[in-house]
Amino acid sequence: TSGMAPVNDIKMYYAEYGEGEPMLFIHGGLGSADPALPEAALDAIRDALRPGGLLLWAENLRGSWLHRGARAVAYRIRRARTWQYLRLARLRELLGDRFADVDLRVGGVFAVLGTSEPARDRLARADQALWDRIVPASWHYMAYGTARRPS
Repeated sequence: TSGMAPVNDIKMYYAEYGEGEPMLFIHGGLGSADPALPEAALDAIRDALRPGGLLLWAENLRGSWLHRGARAVAYRIRRARTWQYLRLARLRELLGDRFADVDLRVGGVFAVLGTSEPARDRLARADQALWDRIVPASWHYMAYGTARRPS
């Protein structure tokens, strides 16, 4: 079965497949122009999981000064509203306050700056081979991992 379910006044798509451990996949959405959104979103996500349920997630981060500068230019060119990406420390705090067994990993330093898919692919390989290993965790632009709703 699948459909839309209200969770704390937020409609979330769901699908049930087979038997086994319940899990929820979330990609992005915690960054926002509204600083209260990340807490409300993670509360809704936690409420949507059954006790012991697993969350698999990925989220864009604030990144380094280079990422912040590139985003500022891109937003000006597109005349788009700015976006508040989470700092790594804030994401750790938000997840740790709501979930157990949090496994948080980071990646990506230069790949996002590529101007074509082949360039992004080459930069991603360089990130994985070298840059992901040597720069501070707070310089990465992507975080991903798992977390479990406490039983």
